[in-house]
Amino acid sequence: FVTGAREVYVTDLDADQLVQIDRFSRMDRSYSGFAYDSGQLRRPMGIVVDGRDAVFVCDKENDRVAVFDHSGGLKRSLGDDVLIQPAGLCLASDNTLVVTDTGHHRIVVFDIKTGDVIGHIGGPDSGSGPLSFRHPSDVVLGKAGALFVLDSGNHRIVHLKMHVTNHKRQK
Repeated sequence: FVTGAREVYVTDLDADQLVQIDRFSRMDRSYSGFAYDSGQLRRPMGIVVDGRDAVFVCDKENDRVAVFDHSGGLKRSLGDDVLIQPAGLCLASDNTLVVTDTGHHRIVVFDIKTGDVIGHIGGPDSGSGPLSFRHPSDVVLGKAGALFVLDSGNHRIVHLKMHVTNHKRQK
């Protein structure tokens, strides 16, 4: 992942860490390392950085999305007790994060501010129908709300229309 400030974030699966490289140095810092502790990653996969420099990374074997600050400190996690082997993610409109929940064969949408699940598509069983997946491994948001899902188990890319309604509770 490349930020607007031209920093590069890559996952190092062998060392179970996220590496940040900026334009001034070869390797600026690494996040985490091998372990199952709260601040550690196991099989980090997808990465996205928001406009406020929060770094979201799929922590595949810890079944969560870890959220780090720009300095590498763990801020919180999303999807604990919800996700199984998340692999890919992207930021969508209205403060939402779209995550491939590979183990549940679905796509899950989180409210970034609250951490709540606000929607999902597919799962919990695998399938090959129009709104079914088998081991989705990545997701990308295109123009005009186009959502592209890499449905690895079905050997296809699924094109969906992303529409997030106002999920704020009315008083």
